[in-house]
Amino acid sequence: MVARCFLALALVGILALFGAACSEETYDGAAGGVGGVGAGGGVACPNADELRCCPDGGQACDAELRVCRPKGQCNTVGLPCVADSECSGPPAYQCGVGRCVEGKCALEVAGGQPIASQFPGDCKLTLCSLEGELVVTTDPGDVPDDGNPCTSDTCQGDMPVNTVLPDKSPCPGADYGICFGGQYKECAEHFGVFSCPAPLICDYETCVPVSCVNGKWDPEEPEPGCGGPYCAACGPPAYCFRADDCIGGVCKDGHCQVPTHTDGVKNGDEAGIDCGYPGGPLYTCGDGDPCGASEHCKSRVCYKGVCQAPTCTDATQNGDETGMDCGGGCVPCPN
Repeated sequence: MVARCFLALALVGILALFGAACSEETYDGAAGGVGGVGAGGGVACPNADELRCCPDGGQACDAELRVCRPKGQCNTVGLPCVADSECSGPPAYQCGVGRCVEGKCALEVAGGQPIASQFPGDCKLTLCSLEGELVVTTDPGDVPDDGNPCTSDTCQGDMPVNTVLPDKSPCPGADYGICFGGQYKECAEHFGVFSCPAPLICDYETCVPVSCVNGKWDPEEPEPGCGGPYCAACGPPAYCFRADDCIGGVCKDGHCQVPTHTDGVKNGDEAGIDCGYPGGPLYTCGDGDPCGASEHCKSRVCYKGVCQAPTCTDATQNGDETGMDCGGGCVPCPN
């Protein structure tokens, strides 16, 4: 009697082991979406945004090596499926999505098409390949416009170049004026360049009426020959009536002030308002502030000489984004 019991127990154990093995094999080989089985084979992942796949992202490995990974890390093309949600997208999520077509996973890819996210003025264009990967190509039409009329903005291959125009060059796009040191000047008396239209004359770097250099203290002038609506701005500590009377744009207690990095005005060596100066903190100029480089701007995007407001297509992580052009107010970031 005892022997029969031991034999029965052994038989039950063997059947249990055999059944477990069959169950494991059935799950790994079953079609996706049936009985909790995912497109990657095996029991479906608890997270709907994950699939089971091998360490290399494929399916050619033993079942025990397959683990749950974000869909973007698993290649499910050709695997059985019953719904799009079981199929992973292309390597670059910007290039398309995974689809379940006639019971098998396939890719829907915008091959050869530019993605929405492009950094302005970098001489580059990012496209999707036929395989759904990002490809960066040159774009000579995406010139690096720095907003400065005294530079020539061009692309040398995929490299942005802003070349300073030679001194004394006429300023492009201006009715009058010249370029010196890469900056627009109305005239340059100290270099003997008088480019002012009659009846104006050159006073250092500004075209002014003759009355501004008559040596008299005219009513509109806080100081003889400077300030007011017609004459060149005054330097500190000259008298002033308003901010426009002063070179630094700050009139306090009736006197023009020396520019500082805390006076709320773009002056001195600043690219923007109290920001973008040599040795100063990076990424501090606000949206709409003047700028000389992207590292001056909070948004990390300087284009046409102005800090651009963050967008979901500027190829930069900025604003409330948690990734490049995703998260926050943009599309959700892929896992």
